[in-house]
Amino acid sequence: MSAETGETLFEFLRAIPSLQGVSRDGLQAMAAALRLVRIHGGETLFRQGDPSDSLYIVIHGRLRAVAVSAEGQELFSRDMRRGEMTGEMGILTGAPRSASVVAVRDSLLARLEVDRHGHLITGNPELLLALARVVARRASGTASAAAPGSDGLVVAVLAAGCHDDTLADASRRLEQALAGLGQTIRITGADASARLGNEVRDQTAEQLVDWLTDLESRHATVIFQGAAAEPPWTR
Repeated sequence: MSAETGETLFEFLRAIPSLQGVSRDGLQAMAAALRLVRIHGGETLFRQGDPSDSLYIVIHGRLRAVAVSAEGQELFSRDMRRGEMTGEMGILTGAPRSASVVAVRDSLLARLEVDRHGHLITGNPELLLALARVVARRASGTASAAAPGSDGLVVAVLAAGCHDDTLADASRRLEQALAGLGQTIRITGADASARLGNEVRDQTAEQLVDWLTDLESRHATVIFQGAAAEPPWTR
């Protein structure tokens, strides 16, 4: 891992509320051990019952954890956004995965492998306490502490048998109505082309995900306006 990437991860970890009590040295050691993992929307990160071999932290995107009973009944479902962790229970207890985790959309994760770097956590009382608190919050049903900018509202306005002018008017009205929630932005196909170029479909998923994540981190509400003809950047 380059020094530049390590520094970026360190700054990211330092901004996560649940890690606020961890020393600079502890966060730097953790940042140096993390490896970046990209996962596509709909892809399974791990399945319930799998060995707990890694801890993951969401950098960009969104994950969903789903646990089911032996009879196949859903026990719980929980989304994880920027700054939230999954796999912390396995590090603390060594038990198999308690839920399956899938990517809701293309996501960038930071991975800490237990076999290679688990000692960084088990040998650091500050990190152990931080993970224990995350587990306790989830067990009590309270919201976990995520990184700033992870709680924005995202709305997609799609064409349902209407003309683009009608759709644009509806999007503008929605933008005005939601402005009271905080800073709001409406994104159209023209905006995407201006940002990513006319041949949007040739852009990498990384560029698109980074752009969308940045928008969500800087606005209380992001409205994605579709079109009668599906724009390439929405595919």
